[in-house]
Parts: sequence; C-alpha cells; structure tokens
Amino acid sequence: MLEVVIPNTNDKFHYQLSKRFSKALELNILFLQNSAFFKKVNFTIVDWGSKKKFSDVFKLNKKILDKIYFINVPKKVANKFSKNSINFFHGSISSNIGFRRTKKKFILQIAHDQIIPTFCWNNLFNFLEILDKEKIKNPVIYIPRFEIEKDYLLKNPNFKTLNNYTMNASFNYKKTSDFKINLGSGCSVIATSKQIKKLHGFTEISDYANDLDLHLKLSNDGSNFYDGRNIGVYSLKFPTLKNSQRLELIKKNRNFFYHNKINKRNTDWGLAKYKLKKIRASGSFDKIENSFSFLNDKYETINNDFEQKISNSGIGYLKKDTNLKLIIFYYIFKYSHCVNFLHFSKSNYDFCINLQNYVRYINTYFCYDYDYFKKKIFSYSLQENLRNIGKLSTGKFQLTNIKFLSKIFQLKQNNFFAVYIDDLFHKNIMKFQKYYMFIIIEKKNKSKLKFQDFKNFFEIGTIIVLINKKYEKKFINKGLFLSAMNTEIKKNFKYRILIILKRIFKFVKNMSIKLVALFKKQVIKVLF
Repeated sequence: MLEVVIPNTNDKFHYQLSKRFSKALELNILFLQNSAFFKKVNFTIVDWGSKKKFSDVFKLNKKILDKIYFINVPKKVANKFSKNSINFFHGSISSNIGFRRTKKKFILQIAHDQIIPTFCWNNLFNFLEILDKEKIKNPVIYIPRFEIEKDYLLKNPNFKTLNNYTMNASFNYKKTSDFKINLGSGCSVIATSKQIKKLHGFTEISDYANDLDLHLKLSNDGSNFYDGRNIGVYSLKFPTLKNSQRLELIKKNRNFFYHNKINKRNTDWGLAKYKLKKIRASGSFDKIENSFSFLNDKYETINNDFEQKISNSGIGYLKKDTNLKLIIFYYIFKYSHCVNFLHFSKSNYDFCINLQNYVRYINTYFCYDYDYFKKKIFSYSLQENLRNIGKLSTGKFQLTNIKFLSKIFQLKQNNFFAVYIDDLFHKNIMKFQKYYMFIIIEKKNKSKLKFQDFKNFFEIGTIIVLINKKYEKKFINKGLFLSAMNTEIKKNFKYRILIILKRIFKFVKNMSIKLVALFKKQVIKVLF
C-alpha cells in the first residue's frame, strides 16, 4: 500500500550520518512491527553516489531485511548530475528515482533521520483506508516533524521505553511549519504514486526549494490537502549537532525562489534511461543495540549550559540561592539515566513546575499533602501554573498522593527516580527507596529519615545529594556531572560574595544618607 522513499548520500552532512540513518530506519520498522499494518509498507533508500554504500555499511536486524530496498546510483552518474549541487547531492533527482520505480499505491517521502511512532503509523493507515474507501481524488497528507530531545536519547532508551515515551510525550510547545504556505521546514508528504508520476515528481534543479515546487504542482493539480496533526500523525527528528555541516551548507547555499522551469515536464525524470536495480542490505545481525552514541558530539566539552537553558525557556532566571536545587537536578538528569522526578512536599509545587520547564522530557510526580491541597487545588494561580507545563514540556506531570505511589512504581516504562524531599515527611517515604537513584535533601532533615542503601555523593551549601549504591554505575558520565557541579559551586561562591558586597554597599549607602540627613538637621539647629 505504501512506499517510503528516503533519498540520501553517505557524506558528512550530519555527524556520523550512516549510524544516524541506520538507527532511524531500524526504529521506524520496529514501530511498524507494533502496528497492524506492517505488511503494507516497504522502504526504498536511494543512495546517491556514496563511496561507502549504505547497503554495504548497514547491518540490519534479520527480521526487517525484507522490508528494505536500496537503489545505488553509481558515483559517476551522481557526479554528472550534481556538479553544482551542495555537497554533490541532488535531492530532487534522487527522490524522483524512488518515486518513478515504486509500484505501491501511496508514496511517503521522509528525511533519513525521522521516525514515526507506532500510534502515528496506525492513525495514518486508518486514514488512508478511509480515503481509499471514500474514493477521494488526489489526496495529499502533510506530516509535521518535531525534534526529539538529545539529552533524552543519550540515555540510550530501549525500544519499549522509547515507544512508551512517544505515546506519553507532548510536543505541543514545539513549533512546526504551516504547510499551506510551504511544505518545507518541518513536513513530509504523502500522495498517490499515480499523481506523483503524472506530475513527474520534483522539478530536477540543483538545490532548488523542491518542497515548495511539489506543493505548487499538487495545488495546481486540484489536490485535497490534509494536515497530519488533525489525524494524529507526526514524525520525530533526531537533533542536529553543532559540528554538523548541515546548518552551514543550508545557510549559505539554499535557494528559495520560483523557477520558470517549474511547469516544464521532463519525460526522463528520475533517470528513466538508467537501469537502476533494487537490492538488499548485505549485512545483518540478531540483537538490536540500544545506543544513540552518534548524537554524542566528539567535540563536545564540559558544557555548563544551565543559564542558557533558562534563557531559552522564556520564564526568567531565579535568584541563585533559590536556583541551586534546580541546577543540581538539571545536571543529574543530563548525565544520568534518570527520566523520572518525584517531589515530596506539602506545598512547593512551583519547584516541580520550574524544573520541568528546564528539563522538558522528564516525568514529574508531585506527592502532595492532602490537607494542603484540598484548600489550594481550585486556586487560579495553581491551575495557571499547571497549564504552563503543558505548553513548555514533553514529559508528563502528575499530582499524586503517598498511597498511590506504589502504582506509579509498578509502571514498566519507569526506570530510575530522582527524589527531592522538601517539607513532607511520611513514614512510607522510604518504603519505596529501592526505586530511587538519587535523594536530594536539606542537611538539617537528613536525621529524620533512614537511608539503608544510600551513601553521600555530593554536597553543596545546605544541600546533600545521596546516591543509591545499587545504581551508582547507571551514570552516563559521572565525571562531567561532578565537573559541572564544581563549576556551579565556584559560581555560587562568587555570587554569594557579590551579594554580601552588595549588601555592605547598600548598608553603607543607607547609613551615609542617614548621617548626611542628621548632619543637616544639626547644622540647621545651630544656625537658626
């Protein structure tokens, strides 16, 4: 029913591009396996003149080999048609090669680093069947894409965990393009192969805005357009690394213009005269590796980026002394496998809200005091704050009570929890400590609770960080965490000195004003 066409070339457009591509392809097919439509999809990769061909480089799971085909365009042919192209990659012709050679009813073109979750595949095929049943002419579906958080993927979630994440996550706060104006900058397209072939695919001009080109062609052909968001279909894109060539190349060389050749038909479109065969991948394996190491930029240094994160959040920077706990949790989530945050507190839900605005992919559970909350639950300020979370984060936010915690821990998608015990002390808090990886607590409160399997890990100011001995090895990078925290200690020390100096200056200034005023009074008394 559907042919997924992915044009690409094995170059340095992205850092570790082949691994990036292989993982996306693997995930797409695994997501499909969980759907009811696995048998209705094939993937065709058009390899544009790669020196190291994807079909030779990729090692794919044996179960998915028969779903993937490769069309290898010889390097001489690719060079002939892409002399003036960015990085010698002709996106329009390579796409057309796949379009022209498909026998499926529908064509979907996506980028090499996009994944479509299981429920989106289900929604898509259910809608395609409706279109087919109702005999809708020239249907076109645009699928928006959202960027998935790098810090989450670097925790190397297995397929099951990632699948649960896609079902629970919300990408409402992330922007996507308006397909009515331009198909590019965030959308993939699905159309019937009959219509695509009728229009001869993309206009074959190097580095031309082919997405806009196809949109104009489809519009002029009387297409019925559908927004994927309205039928519950979107894709997730791997983040672009800073050292990638992609950003710089697009910035300097992308041409967005309306070309006069757009309406000229090319009967040889898609390199019709060339005999290009579909082949299988040469390598395979049995076990799927849970690794997203290709996103770990080798040029990355210790990145103390909390302040940048705050500025990007748009919610303002808090005072340093109140911000210290947020800093600790930020780097805990950044450099460990934790994705769940549990806060025991009578009233401090603001902390949870702020944290989730900074670490947007985490699941947050606020364990509240019932007597407090029955007074505050209907307050306007609380409702507004809770609404704001939905606007800025992808992870879930859940209000819970101590007696319902056991149900949360039983959820299979949950792994480790970072716990902050504020002012809520309950005899059952430590009952669940086998699920805790970190406990953050004020030093003065440590004596109130018994910690069996924990040891002191880090101290800063009045705060102590405890780590579960069983999970100490579950760090992504303990060294970077400690280095980041030591940097923050120095910053915090300098800040506190600055605050003290400011207070001394303010005191001296106020005293000076008072002394001057007093002196003036005395002078006036003497004179008059």
